[in-house]
Amino acid sequence: LTEPEFVKLATILEKAGHNDIAGSIRMRLLTEYPQGRLTEQTYAAAPIATLTDDALLALARKLATYDHYDEALDLLRRVGQQNSREYQSFRLRALFNSRHYEDVLKTRKLKDPTLMLIRARAAWRADEPKIFLTTLKRIERLYPRSPQAAEAKLLRAKYYSVDEPNLGRAIANLEKGIKTAGSGPEGENLWTLGWTYVLAKQYDDALRIFDRYTQAFPDGDYRSNVLFWSAKIHEWRGRADERDAAFNMLLTTYPYSYYSVRAREILGKPVVAPLEVPNGNLFPNVDAEIANANEPRLDSVRELTWLALNREATVEMKAIAAAHPENAGIAFKLADLYASSGEPFKAIILLQRQFRPFIRHGGVGVPHRFWEILFPLKYWESIRTEAQRRQIDPYLIASIIRQESGFEPTVVSNAGAVGVMQIMPQEAERIATAAGIQTPNRQQLFDPQTNIAIGVAEYAQKLAVMQGTEVLAIAAYNAGEDAVGKWIAQAPLDDIDLFIESIPYNETRLYVKSVTRNRFEYRRIYEGVFSSS
Repeated sequence: LTEPEFVKLATILEKAGHNDIAGSIRMRLLTEYPQGRLTEQTYAAAPIATLTDDALLALARKLATYDHYDEALDLLRRVGQQNSREYQSFRLRALFNSRHYEDVLKTRKLKDPTLMLIRARAAWRADEPKIFLTTLKRIERLYPRSPQAAEAKLLRAKYYSVDEPNLGRAIANLEKGIKTAGSGPEGENLWTLGWTYVLAKQYDDALRIFDRYTQAFPDGDYRSNVLFWSAKIHEWRGRADERDAAFNMLLTTYPYSYYSVRAREILGKPVVAPLEVPNGNLFPNVDAEIANANEPRLDSVRELTWLALNREATVEMKAIAAAHPENAGIAFKLADLYASSGEPFKAIILLQRQFRPFIRHGGVGVPHRFWEILFPLKYWESIRTEAQRRQIDPYLIASIIRQESGFEPTVVSNAGAVGVMQIMPQEAERIATAAGIQTPNRQQLFDPQTNIAIGVAEYAQKLAVMQGTEVLAIAAYNAGEDAVGKWIAQAPLDDIDLFIESIPYNETRLYVKSVTRNRFEYRRIYEGVFSSS
């Protein structure tokens, strides 16, 4: 059973008077599936009072790991741990993730460098530069050899790149941070140094760092960044051949990346990526791979699927996949079953793990179903109707929904946003009134059709505020209009690539790139084909 089905079963059992069984199901969901999307609802009805103090502490730590801070804090209060360092940690993370930055700043005399770093980030978000810089300096003074001290240098570098431009200081902090902490995951710190040289217009140094990155991380996560900005540097210098060579390398190596979307726009090519990329990557023959497994249990999977018992078929297929971990055909079949049985995140994670080269580089013979699993599309009629009403590209709305909720209508964020387009209930009335539609209550926002109507109206309103600039409206949907207004004042809009790359919030910068890229991926996969909607 899926999590929603377990939750529904517990409710039915409770109504039938079987409170003990219902309680057991809910406790199992909390302890074994704390990452669930209905954890908040399950927690409210679970028999928490029956747990020992040790069990309460263990559950608090597990729930906090998956960002369920409100529940973790409640558990710590139950065992009298309000004054513990652990309680303080959970509380600060909860406040930060729910954007209560002023409340984070009220917490003083911290002695944990990790919590001090959270407070510094909150100060940056709350536009308190003096507190931000002072806290970073204090971390470096008190804990000079800690990872947080190295992170402090990297944060300071970002601050001096955008908020208070002093690129010399930014570069100096980055170089010290890299010397202390290394190149970072997938060479992120090295890429950031090269990018900061771009901002400083020290293009020879930028290209030198980009070459260093390529040698250390030939297929790293930031390789597409490096190729794109190398091409931009060559363009600024009037070196058309070198620019085209870098762009073409980008397009052939990472055809589905955000930077390839931008490269095709700059070069005047069709923005939608090609369906196949003849780069030597040949997708496995799924049927042949499955046949080669010689697995008799596959007959049961076929029968269960024919009977539309996809849940049961998935359970059986998981066991088969465990016995054949290297079989690509079985892995693809399991991902397909996950998607068909309402578990899209498991399907996507499985494909990303087993078929990474095709996701990053493309290839030949990739099944259309492969892309449908990676980019699910539900509620198409509602999306199309509301998008047409507001004169918005429906594929852009689909891309926003994928980033916000993965098309899961029960999602509730740490900040309290709900539904497929993550609407804040307290904002719904304002949005609906301005859009001329009926105001929904919180419960109605869990209905996809209602949520999409409000979400599309909200995006359209932000687009109007941003004077029709889609990139700014996308950023505002994630970070708010005030933040975007501040960034516009700090970074020029005459080069939209410079603006996007200069967005100081990591999550918003990635959000803008992902929504922009995925919009054209949805168009590539679904345009003219709505069988999966």
